[in-house]
Amino acid sequence: MTASRSPSSTAPRGLPWLGPALLPAVFVALAVWSWRRWPDVLVDFGRELYVPWQLAAGKALYADIAYFNGPLSPWLNSLVFRTFGVGLVTLVVANLAVIVAISVMLYVLLREMGGRFTATVGTLVFLTVFAFGQYIRQANFDYVTPYSHEMTHGTALSLAAMVLLRIHLRRGGVGSALGCGLAVGLTFLTKAELFVAVAFAVVVGLVLHHGLGRYSLRTALRVGGVFAAGVALPPLVAFLVLLRGLPQGAAIDGVLGSWNYVFVTELRELKFYRDILGTTDIGESLRIIGRWTFRYALFLVPPAVIALLIRPTGRYSRLVAGSLVPLAAIAVLHDRRGIDWEFLARPYPLALLAGVGILVMLVMRPDATEAQRVRRVLGLSFVLYALALLLKMILAVRFMHYGFALAMPATMVLVVALLDGIPRLIDDRGRYGTAFRAAGLGILIGIAGMHLYATNTWFRLRTVEVGRGPDAFLADNRGRIVRRILERLERLPSAGETLAVLPEGVMLNYLSRMRNPTPHINFMPPELIMFGEERILREFDANPPDWIVMAYRTAPEYGDVLLGHDYGTGILAWIEANYRLVERLENEGARDPQLLYALILRRRGTASGGGPTADH
Repeated sequence: MTASRSPSSTAPRGLPWLGPALLPAVFVALAVWSWRRWPDVLVDFGRELYVPWQLAAGKALYADIAYFNGPLSPWLNSLVFRTFGVGLVTLVVANLAVIVAISVMLYVLLREMGGRFTATVGTLVFLTVFAFGQYIRQANFDYVTPYSHEMTHGTALSLAAMVLLRIHLRRGGVGSALGCGLAVGLTFLTKAELFVAVAFAVVVGLVLHHGLGRYSLRTALRVGGVFAAGVALPPLVAFLVLLRGLPQGAAIDGVLGSWNYVFVTELRELKFYRDILGTTDIGESLRIIGRWTFRYALFLVPPAVIALLIRPTGRYSRLVAGSLVPLAAIAVLHDRRGIDWEFLARPYPLALLAGVGILVMLVMRPDATEAQRVRRVLGLSFVLYALALLLKMILAVRFMHYGFALAMPATMVLVVALLDGIPRLIDDRGRYGTAFRAAGLGILIGIAGMHLYATNTWFRLRTVEVGRGPDAFLADNRGRIVRRILERLERLPSAGETLAVLPEGVMLNYLSRMRNPTPHINFMPPELIMFGEERILREFDANPPDWIVMAYRTAPEYGDVLLGHDYGTGILAWIEANYRLVERLENEGARDPQLLYALILRRRGTASGGGPTADH
């Protein structure tokens, strides 16, 4: 972060229209390049289609559909479907609009903290690294088809709160405080980690602003009360809406969403969440952080030394700075396969803590102008927001997986530090900060290029078309089995038959337009812990589906567990007692642990529905 409000004297100025023209062009290019290659064919995103489809058809959240996050995203997506029609493309277009909104808000915030050049580069990093990327086999960790819309909607709302905080810091007034509170309150209806991060950051910003500024206690209390009212209003409205169809306790649970499960010990002890947090092997996590902190030093210390040795009026200063851009990019890209780039973000918590310390000292300086103080308070709030988001993965920060949302703001802090904060410190010593800025730009170009290369590697595996019309997309080799299952279900003799897919694969329900008659649509270990196997069995007994598809895959994220063998044994026993095998579909080609084979099962006592039959 930076020490004053005005852009660095040596910051690249360029043409004022270049950034606003470049950003839309890159956005369109990335959308076209990635078109129809976003969602995972079985994991996660099917829920993001199925739930709003069912809500648009009249189902009630939490009553007819078991859901563990806040209600805002399903309600919003169901409104999109009601308004523009049910379809994957409909939701994609809505999410592209969310990306545009996030890009605009990031640009505004980054320009305030680091100038126009920093804002342009930072927004480009968001688009190229986070918005459209795929870095692991399972897709959905992007902003176009996210595994959970609560993450992308919550990110957009929290950034809106930061933008409104900026307006309040600059202009004052209760209107911006109310709007900021409403944005924070809406974030509460998404996911707990996003609400905690933005609420903490905004409250710190407001307290510092009114504590250090020339404001009366009465003004501060009025602003605080308006802000608190804004925070409380969205959860209250959501509670009243849910109360129309749910008992009071269930309505409260719905508003709380993921807060109901934050302190559930069984969930925290799952291998998946310990790996996310980095506590499976704390010693190894700390060693990785240490190694990558040293690598950052290797990348950043040499250009800093060069910049400190050069005077701005030096004969070859611009030549040296210009040469550092490609040299830094090559240094990042030259060994993209030999270096464990998945650990690139591991030192983020240490860097952010250092940033917090520096900004606290700057905020407290009595000689700062009003403009400098506003900028520093906003910068401190943003760094605290970025740091709080990392708590869920504090010892294992990454760009991939949850990092597409949780590590993105921290990366924006890195951009500001490389392109404005550190160069400004060098400039203040009468040396050539532009040389360091050039190296920082090269490093960011290398990081973006590396991630675009990785995304393209995964995109090239998506060659199987699944779905039709507005639901069509390209999948990897698992799409072959999914397509055969869908073809089999299309031959059913009667419409309106129901389907359950276990342990996960509600995408099949959505693409076949076959509803699940029970509230439960996912049967992985977390869902069985949250909702309970006994409850799930009761609801299966009360409303047995006509068809069941068992999509067997290993689950390395949970320790290679299989439904019916390592967990959910009662569910498998119930299926064996009530269903018979109709068809077994093997995965074509090489053995794929992500989908070993699939079984199509028919409820006993009903017609076979055509096709081959077998005893189970």
